[in-house]
Order: sequence, then C-alpha cells, then structure tokens
Amino acid sequence: MRLKVVMAATAMLLLAACSSKPADTGAANTTGTTAPSTTATVPQGPAAGSIEEFTTTIGDRVFFGFDRYDLTAEAQAQLQKIAAWLKTYPQYRFVIEGHTDDRARVSTTSPSASVVRMRPRTI
Repeated sequence: MRLKVVMAATAMLLLAACSSKPADTGAANTTGTTAPSTTATVPQGPAAGSIEEFTTTIGDRVFFGFDRYDLTAEAQAQLQKIAAWLKTYPQYRFVIEGHTDDRARVSTTSPSASVVRMRPRTI
C-alpha cells in the first residue's frame, strides 16, 4: 500500500513538472523583421491628474526648518512643483495650513511667536 502511494505521488510530481510549448498562432515570419507586439500596455503608477499622483509623485508638503520662517532652496523647489501641478489641474481646491508647537502660545513676544507670524507671509 505504501509503495502505491509513493508511486502515485512521484507520478503526479513528474506530470506537474512537464511543460509544453505554447502553440504558434500565426504564420512564420520570413522577412527577418520582428513583428509588433500585440499585448496591451498596462499603465504604471497613479493616473495623471489624480490626488494619488499629487501625493506620491509631486508631494503635498513643504517643511520649514526648526525655528525658521524662511524656506530653503529645496523647500522653494518643492513649492514650485506643487504650484505647477495645481496650475495644470485647476479643478482641485486646496487648503494651506501650518502647525507649530505650544511655545508660541506662551508669549506673543517669544521668538516662536514671531516665526509663526512670518511663515504664512513666506508662502
């Protein structure tokens, strides 16, 4: 009985390992040129003009440095990319918002408070 089980399993493995060549569906190309591919091209990545494209390809954030209100060259370039995308796809509305730590609430004369006031003017 055990021999039959081993033989059956071996036969199944051998049959599963066999491969066959796909059938040729067209006439042979005798001109020596390569025939154009008929397979459809599947788009890669998010669709152009989608919110997914904006967040993954362009980026939806610009960061200020710590205790800074001016933008670095890198942040300015990022802001330009965002502006160009929004001009290309004007159907989108957006919100500009900023966040800071609690130190700015302690005193309106603290350095953090002045940074908070200056950041919106920079953008």
